[in-house]
Amino acid sequence: MTVVKVQHAQFMYYVEVPHTAPDGEDSTRLSRRIAMHGDIVDIPRDEDVSRGEELGAFTDDEDLEVPEDDAAEDADAANAEEAAGTPDINATHDDLVNWIQKSKPNEDAMVNAAQGDPAMAQALMDAEDEASGSQPRKGVISRLQAIVDNSARE
Repeated sequence: MTVVKVQHAQFMYYVEVPHTAPDGEDSTRLSRRIAMHGDIVDIPRDEDVSRGEELGAFTDDEDLEVPEDDAAEDADAANAEEAAGTPDINATHDDLVNWIQKSKPNEDAMVNAAQGDPAMAQALMDAEDEASGSQPRKGVISRLQAIVDNSARE
C-alpha cells in the first residue's frame, strides 16, 4: 500500500472488496475508486501506483499519512450500521456495498435507509449496482430514483 497525494484533477485506482457470489461463495473483486485533486489516498495495488507515477498524477510530498482518525471513524460507523441493521447517513460506499451484500435488504429496507435524502438515495443506487455485479434490482433503483427526482423538483 502506498499513500499518495493526487495532483491531477482525478485519478482512478482499484481496491479489492469482499464479494459473495449468488451461490454463497465468498471471494474478492476489484472496485473502482476515483481520488480528486488534493486527496491523500492509500492505493493498495502496485499497478495503480506505477501508472500514477508514470502519468505524474501524484505530488512529491514526502510526509504523507492517511489520517488514522478516518479509519477509526469508518470502523465505528460500520459497527454502528451492523448493530442498527441500516446504514448510517454518512456511510462510505464500501460500507453500503457490504451492508447490501451481508444484510440483503428488500426494496422497503433500501428506501427506508435513504431516509428521504437524495444524496443517500444516489449512494444506495451506486452501492446496489456494485453489490449486484452491475445488475441492480429494478424496483430498488426506481424507488430510490424517485427520491432523487422529487428533490430536484423542489
